[in-house]
Amino acid sequence: VKVSRDPNGLPFVDHFGNKLHFKRSWTEKHIIEAYRFLLAEQDIKSPHCYLNNEYNIQPNSIVVDVGAAEGIFAINEMNNIKHLYLVETDMEWVEALNETFKPWKEKITIINKFVSDKDDNHNVKLDTYFKDLAQIDFLKIDVDGAEQSLINGAEKVISSKVDKLAICTYHKTNDNRDFTKYLNG
Repeated sequence: VKVSRDPNGLPFVDHFGNKLHFKRSWTEKHIIEAYRFLLAEQDIKSPHCYLNNEYNIQPNSIVVDVGAAEGIFAINEMNNIKHLYLVETDMEWVEALNETFKPWKEKITIINKFVSDKDDNHNVKLDTYFKDLAQIDFLKIDVDGAEQSLINGAEKVISSKVDKLAICTYHKTNDNRDFTKYLNG
């Protein structure tokens, strides 16, 4: 893994021909370790691997990536994405996302808020943000244990607008059981 820096000093790695940027404050060693870990996460047996041959993003899709971090989930799918909403609260990641997705800036929206069950200066409900959007073809959620709060503020969106949903179920002990029950209910 080779870490390079863009003209503004922001670090990146070549990810299959695309620049995948990382946090400015990270050391080269941290970036190399993180990138290797990200590649391992994309293994079909990893809980972070949200897609497979049967469960994938179709061409011309509207995709929402909540908890985008560095954006590796979405960058691999840009050829199939009509519009991508990247939700990330960490400003260092937002800086990196802006650079990573610059080649597709016309079809990217970055939302710098927590997605939860309330609307205020720091939080937004998916039900509020996407009230006027007709369809979300793929919704990916990985918010480090705040998934239930997000679901509580996204009941309308999930029940009527989302075609495919990938949600992390390993942050809390009962997440898998609780989310399965909710989604099958």
